[in-house]
Amino acid sequence: MGQWGDKMSYEIVNGGEPLTWEEFEDIIKYDINQQKNDRRGAEIKAMHSPWIYRGQENQKFNLSTTYERFLSDELGIQENETLVSKFYNYMDSIIPALNSLAGTNFNGIDSNDINTIRRFKILPCYELLCYARHYGFPSPLLDWTNSYYIAAYFAFYKCRKSEDVAIYAYKEWSGDARGGSVGNPIMNEHGHYVKAPIRHHRQQSVYTSCSFEKQDGQLYFQNHQYSAGLSANQDNHKIKKFILKNSEREKVLEMLFSMNINKYTLFDDIDSLMHMLAYREIVLNR
Repeated sequence: MGQWGDKMSYEIVNGGEPLTWEEFEDIIKYDINQQKNDRRGAEIKAMHSPWIYRGQENQKFNLSTTYERFLSDELGIQENETLVSKFYNYMDSIIPALNSLAGTNFNGIDSNDINTIRRFKILPCYELLCYARHYGFPSPLLDWTNSYYIAAYFAFYKCRKSEDVAIYAYKEWSGDARGGSVGNPIMNEHGHYVKAPIRHHRQQSVYTSCSFEKQDGQLYFQNHQYSAGLSANQDNHKIKKFILKNSEREKVLEMLFSMNINKYTLFDDIDSLMHMLAYREIVLNR
C-alpha cells in the first residue's frame, strides 16, 4: 500500500521506541481510567467514547482495509478511494449466492439507501457488511476490538521474529463536537451490537469507515491512513500507535492463553480448534 505517513495524525507513543507489555498496559490502563473520569464529569456523556484497539503483526504496516489489500494483491491496484455505490453493487451481486449456499436471508440492496446517505455514521446493510467481512469478503471497513487483550492476540499470534508489532488505539469522541471542511474525509466508528457471526461477538468487534463526498455529489470510501490526518477536528478524536517488542510474544501469548484468549475462542471453528490444541500441546507443554 502507499505510504501516507505525512497525512497520518496520531501519537506514536514513547517516540516510537518499542515497549514491553507492562509499559504498554500501564499506559492503556491510565488512558481508560482518564476516559472514564472525563465521561463522569461531562455534561454530555456521549461526547466521550471509549477507546477501541487494533493489533497489527508488523508495526511498519499501514492502516489498510482488506478491500485495499485484496486489490493490491490480486490486481496490482492501489486504490485509496472507492466509490461507495461501486462497492455496494459488489455486495448486492453476491446476496443470491449467500442466501443459496450459506443459508443466509439477506435482502437486496436498495440504491436509494446509498444515494440518500452522506458521510455515513450508520452504514446501510450493516449486518451484511459484518457477515461478509468476517467470512473473508474484502471490505472497506477496518476492524477493531473493544478489548486491548484481543488486539494484542492479533498483533502477536502470527508476527515474524524479525519485526516488532503495533497496537493502535482510537477514541472517536474526546469531549467536543466533530466538524471539518467540506470534502475532507471523516473517520466513523460503527458499533458492536448487530446480528453477526458468533466470531464478531467473541472478538468484541467494532469497525471504522472513512468516507467523503466529492463536488459531484458522489460518496467515496477513503483510505484510513490518509483520512486520519484530515479527519474532522483532529483535536477531538484520538489515535495512538504503540510499538511493542517482538521478544514479548511468548510471554503475551501465554498470558492470553491463560485468559482463554486464543484462536479457537475467537474464531470458533475446527481449524482454529486444531491451532489452539497444537499450541497448547507443542508450545505451552514443551
